[in-house]
Amino acid sequence: MEQRKAENDIMSFFFEETKHLAEHRHRSLELLYVLEGKLSVSVAGKEWQMEQNEFVLIGSNVPHSYRSTQELLVGCIHMNYQELLRYIDLNRYDFRCNSSIDKNQGYQKAEEVIRKIFRLYFEKDRQRIYLTSLYYELLQILVSHFTYQREEAAGKEKGGRVDEIVKYIHNNYQSAVSLNDLADYLHLSTAYLSKYIKQNLGINFFEYLNEVRLERAMKDIWRGEKTLTTISLDNGFANPNAFSISFKKKFGQTPSVWLREHQQEIEQRKRDRLRENEKKSEHIRAFLEKDGEPDREETESGNGMCVDVNRSAIYGKNWEQMINIGSVNTLQGSDMQAQIRTLHEELGFCYLRFWDVFSPEMLQRREEGAARGGNYARLDRIFDFVIRNGMHPFIELGFKPTVLLRNIGDSLEEREREILFSTHAEMAEALYRLLAHCVNRYGVEEVGRWRFELWADPRVTEGDDYGQYFEMFETLYPVLKSISSQIKVGGAGFGRLYTTLDFREILELWRKRMCYPDFISIYCYPYLARGTVNALNSDRIQDNEFVHNQVSMMRQVMESASFHEQELYVTEWSPSVSVRNALNDSASQGAFLLKTIVDNMEAAELLGYWRASDLVSEHFDTGVLLHGGNGLLSADGIRKPSFYAFKFARQLGRYLLGRDEHGAVTTDGAGSYTIVCHHYVAPNFSYYLKEENQIEPQKEFLLFDQTQPLPLSYQIRNIRNGTYLVKMQSVNQEWGSVQDEWGRMGYRENLNQEDVAYLKEICRPKITMRECEVADQTLCVRMELAPHEIRLVQIIYQVAVEE
Repeated sequence: MEQRKAENDIMSFFFEETKHLAEHRHRSLELLYVLEGKLSVSVAGKEWQMEQNEFVLIGSNVPHSYRSTQELLVGCIHMNYQELLRYIDLNRYDFRCNSSIDKNQGYQKAEEVIRKIFRLYFEKDRQRIYLTSLYYELLQILVSHFTYQREEAAGKEKGGRVDEIVKYIHNNYQSAVSLNDLADYLHLSTAYLSKYIKQNLGINFFEYLNEVRLERAMKDIWRGEKTLTTISLDNGFANPNAFSISFKKKFGQTPSVWLREHQQEIEQRKRDRLRENEKKSEHIRAFLEKDGEPDREETESGNGMCVDVNRSAIYGKNWEQMINIGSVNTLQGSDMQAQIRTLHEELGFCYLRFWDVFSPEMLQRREEGAARGGNYARLDRIFDFVIRNGMHPFIELGFKPTVLLRNIGDSLEEREREILFSTHAEMAEALYRLLAHCVNRYGVEEVGRWRFELWADPRVTEGDDYGQYFEMFETLYPVLKSISSQIKVGGAGFGRLYTTLDFREILELWRKRMCYPDFISIYCYPYLARGTVNALNSDRIQDNEFVHNQVSMMRQVMESASFHEQELYVTEWSPSVSVRNALNDSASQGAFLLKTIVDNMEAAELLGYWRASDLVSEHFDTGVLLHGGNGLLSADGIRKPSFYAFKFARQLGRYLLGRDEHGAVTTDGAGSYTIVCHHYVAPNFSYYLKEENQIEPQKEFLLFDQTQPLPLSYQIRNIRNGTYLVKMQSVNQEWGSVQDEWGRMGYRENLNQEDVAYLKEICRPKITMRECEVADQTLCVRMELAPHEIRLVQIIYQVAVEE
């Protein structure tokens, strides 16, 4: 293994052909990239397959190994732990980067830089400045897209604490580290920690520290490239004499005597290594010549596109299928009902998703048991309202908790719902009675349009491989189908998973059962799951395409698990679960939602945004106009930029002509064309360092580095010649953004009814119109979008009128 490395380089890299690498660990972080072949890799006890051009970042002192049965070429980039500490606190942050089981927009960026680094293998010395710049470019990508906040060492379970102790010693053995330092890091007393280490490692702290130092020193001796003095100091010994004493205690002789006895073997190993490196260099040179295409020129993305009217495709407006309400109890209020009518009339939602239909607030049951039904009058009023206003119920059957979050782990309100049925059969009987009542009231045709979902309650799934959940689903599914075969029933609301391994494990279990869902449902939020499937921590994922990536991964797993006939529903998605995040009210939110709609137009059968209104997140601390809720409408019913994202998207025609990263072009097939586009700007890294409820509207500009407008050009070919009206509607920080208008009022807290009415009136898109002539069957629309702007462009053929 050849590795030329300067001690202060932040990174170094080499190539490896070995087909089997035994488990080992090292202080440096390692990026393992498969250039040729396939391998099975194991990291911290978890094993998976890696294909060509996939890579994984392995943390400091994490045990790892790999094996392969075929010719192999692996690129390894080692990251100097001590140098990384100058730029990122590795005691607080870690990396999650594995392109073989995960998706993130940062993988492509990282891959391009990694390949550039590898191509410089034979020019390391001559291109040192350029290579160093690539190292820092790669580090920036990894920090921007793949970092997350680590768990605190204190309070961990036993196994986790032992791992933390071992990792700390391995990361700090080169320094003058002491038991007191480790005790301070773990927030433990020195006496307790000393006893704990002895009990769990079998030796005391200093003995284990010396073991690590001697192990690393011995590796240096075998390489034969450093003096004994340098080796002793590089590996944490206070001086050569201390190294000699420890070495003799373990090996029975001094380092110098041991070195004289093994000198010939060391020299032979060096010669063998040199021959291996020469042979390896031939393989590497052949690979680089094959892979040596010039680096792609950097191009400006998002400059628009050219589409052809004769090349169109029908698509479904999956974002209009459903909007989330939450608990059915919230639909009893007149304010909420008025907002729902607005959302249906202006945004066209077909289904309202809610739960708690069996709650005590909804049903007044007979004393003899929950399964015997109850008084359906309150539910009737809810269903009457939904159906009368042209929508259908989408009912979540689980007992979901009531949660209002400032941040993950910091709730304003958190109330667990009691599971009201003691058996699955009892719930099935109650469900049948309710649906029979609804059929008698609304007719089987109407009820046949309804959708039902069964959430995988952690109280049901924890620790039993989803067995209880599958049993419950298999009990309820035939009951619903007996009411109407047209009813669609799905689950399980996979909301806290993020890798293909997580998805695959559960679907493969489901495939072994006898009853399959009509649709698979997932929740998409940019948060990282750690530990159990249902454990969600405070790690926000820096992936602006998390919905598309989650859907793509689930599609892939559904295919591999033979779920070919099932539809895929995203029943909840939002860039934040916090109801106190000021970005939820911003123009940036509108741009993100429109981007996500465009990116996922053909990805899933349903995209259900979370959620309809800020009314559901009102609490003791919401005495101001906007409180950072994730509704499309404010509590006062003011249309937020996120509302206009959906309204613009609704205007899209039936036929898709094309789409790119900034927009989509459609036609109605009758001579009119619609463009929706956006200038979404992703927040910088400082956004992820803040608690979500700590973001201040007046300081949001600090979260975005991009301040330049975006030029766009859309060309529509084979269009009918003649005159067209081009009508543009824009929402940005100057027009249509209630948060910015409120800012121009000084963010005053005590607005009266007249002030709110004024904001309702002015928070509308800016409209401009012009006519253009088409003489060569090609129409070109050019525009410039401000950061966070969304725009609707309607192009309408004008029939000539003779005067």
